[in-house]
Amino acid sequence: MGNTSMTVEVLKSWLDVLTVVLLGLTFFAGAGVLITGNIINRGQEEKLRRFDHDLTIAKSDLAVAVERAADATKAAEIEKIERLKLEASIQPRDISAEEFNLFRMDLNHFVGRFVSVRSYAMDAEASRLSAMILSALHSSGITTSDQRGNLMNLGPGWNVIEGIQIAGPHSQDDLINALLKSPLGTDPHLKMFRKEDPRIEDTTPVEILVGVKPVTETP
Repeated sequence: MGNTSMTVEVLKSWLDVLTVVLLGLTFFAGAGVLITGNIINRGQEEKLRRFDHDLTIAKSDLAVAVERAADATKAAEIEKIERLKLEASIQPRDISAEEFNLFRMDLNHFVGRFVSVRSYAMDAEASRLSAMILSALHSSGITTSDQRGNLMNLGPGWNVIEGIQIAGPHSQDDLINALLKSPLGTDPHLKMFRKEDPRIEDTTPVEILVGVKPVTETP
């Protein structure tokens, strides 16, 4: 019995020691898990900070890229508008087929009237437009006088006429008003207007002066 009791006590002692060791290992394991978890959390927090930092930089870069793209688009639009303005400024004045036909029809009840068409010397663009007007007048039955290129404007103080100037006595108001109300007269690009001059005699025929092309107005 004595040996048995000693064996049990020894076994119990070993079990107590083993329990203490296990508790120690459990403690150290828990501490290790806690420390490792803290390290992992700090690493994740650092990654999150870096991610937020990188995201902020990316957003800033994107905003700059969007702004530059908007500036580039605006610059391209401005360049396109300026190019269109330049193209319009160098394009010769023209009369469409529809305007030509309407102009001819509006004046076909002035058969037998007389109209002189003039333009400045060396102005090929105005001469071209004058030819179209002469053709429309002639097809309406109006007698025309082709005076293209015979006007010299070299005297001091002379003003160069822009657009299309119509001059004539009030006895020809019906024809002049018809010209002003025609598709050519209402076309803002052609800028047709009447010259008021009380010195014009009643027997003076109507004269159309095709001046230089009006300067394109830019805002």
